[in-house]
Amino acid sequence: MQTYTFDYFETVAICTPINVLIAPAIDNKYQVVVEAEAPVRKGLAIDVNGKGLGVASNLTFNSSQPIKVTVRLPQGVLQYTELNFVNSDLLINVTFSKSKGEIVKRGNGTMLISGLNSDLAKFSVAGSGNVVATGNASYTELFNTGPGSLYFSGANGRVIVTQSQDGDTYLNPATDSVQILGVETGNGTFSYTRGNCTLQNPDGPGETGFALLPCRPSGAIALPRPTMQWTCGLAVQGNFTCMGGGRYGPPSYSAQPCALDSSALAMSA
Repeated sequence: MQTYTFDYFETVAICTPINVLIAPAIDNKYQVVVEAEAPVRKGLAIDVNGKGLGVASNLTFNSSQPIKVTVRLPQGVLQYTELNFVNSDLLINVTFSKSKGEIVKRGNGTMLISGLNSDLAKFSVAGSGNVVATGNASYTELFNTGPGSLYFSGANGRVIVTQSQDGDTYLNPATDSVQILGVETGNGTFSYTRGNCTLQNPDGPGETGFALLPCRPSGAIALPRPTMQWTCGLAVQGNFTCMGGGRYGPPSYSAQPCALDSSALAMSA
């Protein structure tokens, strides 16, 4: 096991194909704990630049054992999280900052988020895989280009929706008075359970017109609860950096046989 301790960070970017847990601090410390074989620990690049923590990799490694990466910080500090270009899953079990909570997903992994109790909640979602979030946000921005699905339960005040391409967006507001505005294009669908909703739709009059169409609330929306597991059985070739791509050519990764049964890989804080 290897523990990294830092003075402070408020943003987290995951840039290598390893599943990560973000959990509450122990003794109010800002830490990253890695439980993995020595070549994996040596291959990971974990550092803080300014106020941002990056989890990347700079060496080739191959492991058949679990790789457990846990990021810990105090409750109410986290402002921004990002899954960057890779097939990683991220489980967030820590409360976001009161002022802002921003979620960015560019890869094909899954994000499961609780504690998004911010004045501003902002989602920017691309790639396959779902984002499932719960919280209590005063102002919410949902930007989904798919093809994955975005679920958010707990919006108050105003919600701005940009729905395009093939992704689906599901919104479960906290109150009937929520105001929902935005643009819906592409083949994806926008579903919500309650509130006042008007979306622009490109089926309006004229070549460039957008019709303002009232939305129809759907029935109850069941939030999926994906099973979040530690990575196990992984070969990584090249360098995965938070700037995208590798320093020495395109990086790659592949699944390898895992020495443990999947039932032993469930994430827990």
